Amino acid sequence: MAATGAPVVFGSSTDGRPIKVTPTAIGSAETLHTGSSTATEYDEIDVYAVNTGANPETLYLCVGGVTDPDDKVPVPLAAGAGPKFCGRYRLKGNATPLILKAFASTADVINVWGQVTRYTP
Repeated sequence: MAATGAPVVFGSSTDGRPIKVTPTAIGSAETLHTGSSTATEYDEIDVYAVNTGANPETLYLCVGGVTDPDDKVPVPLAAGAGPKFCGRYRLKGNATPLILKAFASTADVINVWGQVTRYTP
């Protein structure tokens, strides 16, 4: 039988609004989304970001954890270029839920938002 997907709220987003990324180090990375605690489910997450600053910046996504460099995905963002698709990531359900976190090369100039679909068997 195929898995069934349903939309869920992008973790720490308030009413779908973008999340401003303040941390600048992996150790203080901000939680964007926490996956399911049910082992048979998984979340598929489309992530988007925009650089609101005047200089090129890098968004770092930490997929599943915060082990450097294993979980770190760098996403370069041009200044004033508009929203950028940063990738589709999957977090498998786990008794200790996996996480999607972020930090940036400069604080408070990158906004992130996403769309999450949770799949159940």
